[in-house]
Amino acid sequence: RSDVFRCDEARQRLLAQLGYAQYRVWDWIAERDLGGPLPAPQLPAGYAIRAATMDDAAQLAAARNEAFGDSWSAAQLRDEVMRKPGYACERELLVVDPAGAVAAFTIIWPDALNGVGLFEPVGTRPAFQRRGLARALMLAGLHELRRLGMRVARVEHDAANLPAGALYRGLGFTTRFETLGFRRGL
Repeated sequence: RSDVFRCDEARQRLLAQLGYAQYRVWDWIAERDLGGPLPAPQLPAGYAIRAATMDDAAQLAAARNEAFGDSWSAAQLRDEVMRKPGYACERELLVVDPAGAVAAFTIIWPDALNGVGLFEPVGTRPAFQRRGLARALMLAGLHELRRLGMRVARVEHDAANLPAGALYRGLGFTTRFETLGFRRGL
């Protein structure tokens, strides 16, 4: 399997020569300008947005597992993500419920050289969906990216994930790029 930007015709031809064929639209990469007005995040009563800490590894692993069907342990997440170069706890933003449980999460990745900030991943535990938590979290992230000097925010998501696409469009993101999935027959 491989993916390729729709606009990269040379790579598509090369993949075809190697016996690969397109089988799906893979991801949409959406952007929004950070220069205009940004609404303030609004959460249900008792919920809060805060930065992650290393002590959140177990809750973050559980939240990722529930949101994405993954199988992280707290130790794996801590060792393979949170302790790696480039990761910073203060850039992993969380929505916590009134009891302090992680309900939604995202990491913002600012690129000061290009002035572009990336959201990756963005997730909400199924029990907390449809409450506006991801919207509030992303608005907090957009404000933070702008504070850090970013001019553009970007998010990439599976083209088949219609709720994610609706969330991002509702926040002013527009699709800029599309990736296609290619695979070689077995």
